[in-house]
Amino acid sequence: MNLRQLQFVLRVAESGSFSAAAAACNVTQPALSNAVAQLEEEFGGRLFHRTTRRVSLTAFGQLMLPKIAAVLTAEAELKAGVRGFHDPQHLVLRIGLSPLVDSPRIARMLEPYLRRNNTVDSFFKECFLDDLNIRLGEEQLDVVIRPACTEPPAGTVRVPIYTEPVCVLGTGGPAGAPIHLDEVAPLQLVLGPDGCGLGELVRCLFAAAGEHVLEYPGQALSYQVMQDWALIGIGVALLPMSKISHAQRAAARPLLDHQGKPVEVAVEAWWSSVAAAPPHLAALQTYLTDVAPSVIAGTAA
Repeated sequence: MNLRQLQFVLRVAESGSFSAAAAACNVTQPALSNAVAQLEEEFGGRLFHRTTRRVSLTAFGQLMLPKIAAVLTAEAELKAGVRGFHDPQHLVLRIGLSPLVDSPRIARMLEPYLRRNNTVDSFFKECFLDDLNIRLGEEQLDVVIRPACTEPPAGTVRVPIYTEPVCVLGTGGPAGAPIHLDEVAPLQLVLGPDGCGLGELVRCLFAAAGEHVLEYPGQALSYQVMQDWALIGIGVALLPMSKISHAQRAAARPLLDHQGKPVEVAVEAWWSSVAAAPPHLAALQTYLTDVAPSVIAGTAA
């Protein structure tokens, strides 16, 4: 295994095409395909489904892709750290994301800040909630963006960023029609990966409504697997709209609480207030507080 092979896998996953990934990596398609095949052999499993029309991640590939991305991010962060040591003027921004967060939305939200602060080198890390808290406390991350399902540690600033609706798949009811919580409560739920915040959100939601969660005993390792299991009748999946594949969004049913209000995931930014932030981080904190919500809402001037 080498970093170049991991880069190839990431590009194929991003583009959905071996030829497009080869062009982006400036190598021939056979060279890229062979490198990916060698990595799959080493891993002992296929990362991609290959057909004449499209390339898509296997379940194993969906599980491995965040880990591959983390290795490549760590390499880039290491290089930035070396550069920062030799050049104290080099500015680095480290942002942690829960898997439940809509990453494209966050990238769009940060684009104006990064455009104005084009000397800042930014890095994203996807981690489960406990790891985000540890890394923030140990100053390995500057900001974390995560669901607002728990209280932050002492000395942490929390700022609301966006909300999005929770939808239901696998009920067998009319596609797109809202469904109430009490209709979902008797059904078996597939809760997905532990630690991302979704399970905590669902359990808190049901507990607040006085309902019991009937959890499927198996473990889905990705949001896509949750959707697949809902479609074949293993259980019902509750997901934020951004985590539902485009092919399934028409079938998703908005979830309503006991008062008939839409159930939403609230996403926040957290950072430590213990130490004074350097200017580029202080500017980011001001941006997240004053500007980011209007950028996401599309109302920024």
